[in-house]
Amino acid sequence: MHKSADFECEILHEDWRTKIRVTANLKKSLTIGREPGRTGLVIGPSDPYVSSKAVLLTRRSDGVEIRNTSSHAQVDVQQSNALRHIFPGEGIVMISSFVMFLPSKDFTYQVSVDIEGLEVAGQRVGVTRRLLSQKIVISEERMPALSGLCASFLFPGRFGTSPLKASQIAEILTSRGHSVTAKAVKHKIQRTKDQVEQATGNYVDDREGLAQFLIRNRLVTAEHVRHYLIGEAPEEESQNQ
Repeated sequence: MHKSADFECEILHEDWRTKIRVTANLKKSLTIGREPGRTGLVIGPSDPYVSSKAVLLTRRSDGVEIRNTSSHAQVDVQQSNALRHIFPGEGIVMISSFVMFLPSKDFTYQVSVDIEGLEVAGQRVGVTRRLLSQKIVISEERMPALSGLCASFLFPGRFGTSPLKASQIAEILTSRGHSVTAKAVKHKIQRTKDQVEQATGNYVDDREGLAQFLIRNRLVTAEHVRHYLIGEAPEEESQNQ
């Protein structure tokens, strides 16, 4: 039995083009998409692949409903160790924190949703987010190289749509004061690939697959890429819904 409807629900999205971080407190409902309306959350405003109204989030007494309102694209939802696929027209109710991934042709948009204080059968859930990333700890010395690996996925407008080569990563990092060789970059990436495979029990196909895994599980974020490869701080913008 669900007892509490006064839980907190905060939504976070960071636009990789403008570097603006937007937060919203979900009060009733929120439409997310390219043209979601005056009170909606805009993602990919100039990306024709993103539906004008891709997702509808609705606050309910028993959690947060995610409804895929896109005409063509699935929405991936990461929660705990599970990745769920929501196809157009489908919807599910979530009772704890999750991350949504909205795919485009060359980029995946990410929206984080934190749920805190919801009571289910007399127990509070959603107080902390338990993602797979908590089971994998990446050493700090590898983060510059892994940020380079993920750079093109998080900032395709700046780094292109293909993963950077080890030599390119090394060149960028060295210019930013993180002296490293291409051989060292390859070694750090391989060690991380081995670590992920051991932790998950799944084979990682290639560098692209590793980058997508690191991004999906928030082991590497846009903040890391900015810190190690760009050196720009994000702007912040808040709004309430």
